[in-house]
Amino acid sequence: MKTSFESTLNERDLTKIYLAQLGDEKSMIDLVNKYKAAIMTAASKYAEEYGMEDCVAEAQCAFIERVYNADYTDLRKFRSMLTKELADTVATNLNPYGLSRRRMAQVNDLPCIEPMGELSTLSFTEGDDSEISLKLQAVMADVLTDIEMDMVLNWMFSPNRTDDEAAADAGVSRRTYRRDLSVAFAKIREGL
Repeated sequence: MKTSFESTLNERDLTKIYLAQLGDEKSMIDLVNKYKAAIMTAASKYAEEYGMEDCVAEAQCAFIERVYNADYTDLRKFRSMLTKELADTVATNLNPYGLSRRRMAQVNDLPCIEPMGELSTLSFTEGDDSEISLKLQAVMADVLTDIEMDMVLNWMFSPNRTDDEAAADAGVSRRTYRRDLSVAFAKIREGL
């Protein structure tokens, strides 16, 4: 049973949600400050993997989006699963690959991709049965450095390998490995 004090606090939160949806910055800041513990808990779940600063920023953005989409008449619905959903959004938005490599390895519908071998020996002909399209092969050869090519190919053909293992093999930190891999994928996207 709710006390009148709890009821008053809930009404204040609902009012602030409503005002924030109308564009009141002070109400939004008050809500972010009030739910800071949930935001920080969600951010800390992936802080080791993606960095605390980035995780906090993503969690705050996810929280603000949740405020804008909330039903300002139902605080229970707004609060339910708040931390979990914020953490899920952090992981989704900060993952530079889209699907995790482990998840890709578990997808049975994807065709098995055979390693391409040395790009210098590849023939880019129409009859090539490679699982990687000719266009992708050409773009990768054109836009990637040798180191980036090795990183992308290792990522593609070793889905169960962790980033820590790949970074150790490359002789760089995990953060540097992830950044360099993201840059390589961005080059490929722009080339396509």
